Amino acid sequence: MSQQIEADHQMMLTLSKKNAEGRVATLLLSLSRRFGRRNLSPNSLRLPMSRMDIGNFLGLTIETVSRTFSRLQKEGLIKVDGREIHINDHEQLQSICHAAK
Repeated sequence: MSQQIEADHQMMLTLSKKNAEGRVATLLLSLSRRFGRRNLSPNSLRLPMSRMDIGNFLGLTIETVSRTFSRLQKEGLIKVDGREIHINDHEQLQSICHAAK
């Protein structure tokens, strides 16, 4: 449990230094890794929270979260269908995470 708390704390520190696209990309990649550790698909995710909850978690408005998902989908990095997200390009999401400061 302490490892999870430490990981969450590190993620929050990281997210506080990123723009909206970087925050959303970081969240998606984090969920992807968690799903993979549970022997689930790291590419197809069902979001465990609403866009409002994601916004609250990331310090963004619901509109910004929705626009960011739309932008990432338009760029072909993800496919969005409600709470279902399919990650098409992990490498590009990773580069967004590193560049978004």
